[in-house]
Amino acid sequence: MSIPTEQIISLIHRYLKTSDTKAWSRFDDAFDWPNLSKSEEIQRLTDVQLAAVRTSLMIEDHIPGYATEYFRLFPVDDTVPKDAAWRNRNMLHFVFQWCAEEDRHAHVFETYLRATGRVDQEDLTREMIHEGAKKYHAPSDHFSLLFTYTMLQEKATQLYYQMLYRSVEEAPVLREVLKRLFQDEARHCSYFSDLVLLDLRSQGDELVAKIKTALDSFAMPMADLLDNYKRQAITMIRAARGYDHRSAFSQLDEIIRRYTESSARSAAYPLEDFFTAVPNFNPS
Repeated sequence: MSIPTEQIISLIHRYLKTSDTKAWSRFDDAFDWPNLSKSEEIQRLTDVQLAAVRTSLMIEDHIPGYATEYFRLFPVDDTVPKDAAWRNRNMLHFVFQWCAEEDRHAHVFETYLRATGRVDQEDLTREMIHEGAKKYHAPSDHFSLLFTYTMLQEKATQLYYQMLYRSVEEAPVLREVLKRLFQDEARHCSYFSDLVLLDLRSQGDELVAKIKTALDSFAMPMADLLDNYKRQAITMIRAARGYDHRSAFSQLDEIIRRYTESSARSAAYPLEDFFTAVPNFNPS
């Protein structure tokens, strides 16, 4: 990563300032966990929607695996030069905050499912332990490629939660959960996009082919780990009408294709346009 440490620190501080003002409690009165199982919401929630929340939980709940890989990639011990250790230590300020926010996502989904009274408590625990034990590997050790993957994963998750939010109009507690989650995911996406932009402006064309490869091979986290992922993904799409991350990103991917097929760097620098557009992109 060729980004000057002072630029990384500035970006991290900007994120943390915003994050601190957007903090929310999983025990907020708006969720009313004790009375959820007796509410009309639980009668209206379909089995497909409930299954989608459960799959979302399993993906979010793998945060210990995601965090382990980030800790591996940003060491602060004597195996790295002092300047790299200082950069990594500052990166970890974001990583710790990001992990806390993602962990809260998992926990609020778990709390919701348990509070519905419509899942077997022991079975849910067994599944969480089973899925959580699987070893996660980061899609790349190259920082900008890792950030590109993560940016797209965060954006795809944001879009999914927004679509699910629209599809559960008669479930106010779940809608409140999803609204807070997709707002968090939007901030995460913006942060990772900004990181790649900083590196892109530093390295320029050297990164283009590598980033294009990352986009071509993009997959959601846990796609190769979660039991019966394809079947569960179909259920998630059924629950959130209109969601398809592939079509959602097709317009943005066209920017990459046009840029990588061009022999000259344009004044508009389309690849920068791509990373600027992703955080703000919402399909109609």
